[in-house]
Parts: sequence; C-alpha cells; structure tokens
Amino acid sequence: FTTAGLTAGTVAIHTDSGTATGGGTTSLTDAAGGWTNDEWINGGLKITRNTDSSVHYVVITDNDSTTLTFATPGFAIVSSDTYSIQAGGLTLTSNVNEISTVAATTHLCVMPPAFAGERVTVINTSGTSMRLYPFLDDDLGAGVNTLTNLAVGANITYIAYDSTPSVWVAVT
Repeated sequence: FTTAGLTAGTVAIHTDSGTATGGGTTSLTDAAGGWTNDEWINGGLKITRNTDSSVHYVVITDNDSTTLTFATPGFAIVSSDTYSIQAGGLTLTSNVNEISTVAATTHLCVMPPAFAGERVTVINTSGTSMRLYPFLDDDLGAGVNTLTNLAVGANITYIAYDSTPSVWVAVT
C-alpha cells in the first residue's frame, strides 16, 4: 500500500522511441539520442528484441545524451533492438495506491506495465480530480495511451488480462 501526492514535476507525459546502436545487460545506447542528462530517470522503457520480437519492460535509473541505464532485463541489448520511452507523472509502484494530494487537475499518475493477472487499485482521497495514464502502449479501456480521469473520492481497480496487447480492465 502506497500513499503519495501529486505535486510539481508530475504534470506531463513525454515519449521517445528509436533503434539501439548498442548496449549491454544494463544499458541501451542510441547514438542519435540527443537526450538531456537525467531526462528519463524513473521513466518506463519498452524494449523489443530484434532476435525474437519479445517485449520487455524496465525502469530507467539514469541517462546521458545517448545512453539509458536500468536494472538488467535478463539479456544484453544489441544494435537493432527497438525501444520506446515514457516519462513524466507519478509512476504507481504498489498494488494499492492512495493519492492523498493533487496540486492541480493536470497532474497525473502512470500505471505500471500490464502483466496478465496483475491487479492495481488507485484511490483518490485528495480534494481534486486526477488523471490516470496507462504505461506506454497500454490500454485502460479508453484506447491505447489514452488517459482516464479519477474524481475526488473515487477509486478504481484494474486487472491486466493480457500482456500482448497490454490491456487493463476496470473491475468493480
């Protein structure tokens, strides 16, 4: 159970994508990255392996202008693996998440990646409605990458029924 507040710095979602030019077991390099140092910290990284088209998700722990660093996904990144990044918002990290402060209606939370069988509840105990955004390329029932609003005092529980495509279904 996690209690969190949405304050400055949790306003906008931004994304990027491309093809790796190299990497290792804890890093992905894109020579054309052009990123600002630390721009993607705590952002979600979706990696699609060129060798078998498998999809893997990790959280970015650091970055510089051309390299993203993360905990090992269990394989080494190779050139031609493709990736997508999503950062911004407050990433939900527990199965039950109480949002006690929302500084503005433009502030938002981001769901974790959908893995079949996972269950996540979001409770808005703040005095302001909030936005709930799916993880990169996921669907909360309103369409891929489409946010939903959570009213003051409302709560919602989602269950991930499939990981490919990544679909969350709201349950009551």
